[in-house]
Amino acid sequence: MIIFNKFLLLLTLISSASGTFADVLFLINGDRITGQIMDVDGASVTIKPAYSDKLNVMLDDVATLETDIATEIELSDGTVGKFQVTAGGQAGKATLVAAEQAVDVTLAEIERFGEKPKPKTWGATLDLSSTFNRGNTDSQDANFQWRANYQRGQHRYKTDLKVSREEEDGTITKEKDRVKIGYNRLFDNKWFFALDSAIERDPIADLDHRLSITPAVGYAIWNDDRRTLNFQLGGGYAAEKSDGQDESTSNLDWKLEVSYKLRDDEITLFHRHNVYRNISGRKNTVLEAETGVRYKLLGNLHVNVQANYDYDTQPVDGAESKDLEILIGAGLNF
Repeated sequence: MIIFNKFLLLLTLISSASGTFADVLFLINGDRITGQIMDVDGASVTIKPAYSDKLNVMLDDVATLETDIATEIELSDGTVGKFQVTAGGQAGKATLVAAEQAVDVTLAEIERFGEKPKPKTWGATLDLSSTFNRGNTDSQDANFQWRANYQRGQHRYKTDLKVSREEEDGTITKEKDRVKIGYNRLFDNKWFFALDSAIERDPIADLDHRLSITPAVGYAIWNDDRRTLNFQLGGGYAAEKSDGQDESTSNLDWKLEVSYKLRDDEITLFHRHNVYRNISGRKNTVLEAETGVRYKLLGNLHVNVQANYDYDTQPVDGAESKDLEILIGAGLNF
C-alpha cells in the first residue's frame, strides 16, 4: 500500500511538473495568456489556452511571446529554421534561439509559425442555386458550378464548369455554359508555369462559341489547406464565332485567385477574377469575376452566397456589356 501511494505521488508530481511548461503570450496591457501558440501570421497570434477554445489576438495588442519548445518558424525574408522563442526586451519584439544563435526580430516579421501545411492534393466544390417566381411574371433560374483541383508532385490539374439558365414567361433569357481546364507545372513552392484552355457559349447573346488557349507564368503567395493566393499573367490565342461570323485574335490574360478559411474552417471567403484583352481583331477587354462566402453546415455540406460579374467592353450586337448574378444556394465539398 505504501509503495502504491508513493507511485501515485510520483505520477502527480510528474503531471504537475509537465503542466508548468507552456507557451506564454504577453499583452500590451500587462495581461498574460498561457497555452499553446498555434499560429503567428504577421497580423495576429492564435493561442489555445487549456481552459478555453482558441483565441485570436491582434498583433497590435501583443507585447511579446515565448515558447517552451523549439518550433519551425519562417520569417518574411525567407529564413526558415527551428527556434525557441524568448520574450523580447521591447514591445513588438521577440528573440529566436537556435543552438548558440540568437536573433532579435519583430513579431510582424514572423510569416509562419509551426510546420508548413502541405498543399492540398485533391479538392472540389459543387454549388447549386435556383429561384422560382410565380405571379405577375413567371420566371426561374438555375446555376450549377463545379471546381476541382488535383496535385501530384510538381503537377497540378484544374477544372471549372459553370452552367447558367434563366427563363421568363416561357422564354429562355439566358443559356450560358463555360468550361475551363488548366495545367500547372510547379517550379518550387512559389513559381509555376500554367497552360489554360477555355470554351464558352451563350447563344442568347449570339455567341456560338469562344475558345482560348493561354500559356502563362504564375506566382503563389499562399497555397495550403487554409488559404490560397496566387496570380498569373500570360498571352495566347482566342477564336470565337458570334452572330455567324468567325474571328480569331491574340490576347493578354491575367488571373487572380484568393481564398481564406475562418473559424476552424467553418467559413470560407473567396474571390477569383480573369481579365483578358484581345489585341487584334475585335479589340475588346473581358472581365469575369466571382466573389462569395461559404458556410459549413454539416460534414461536406455548405451554403453559399456568391456574386458573379461579367463585363465586355465591346459585346456582340444585341448583348449587354454587363452581367451580374447574385446566387444563394447550397453545395458540397470533396
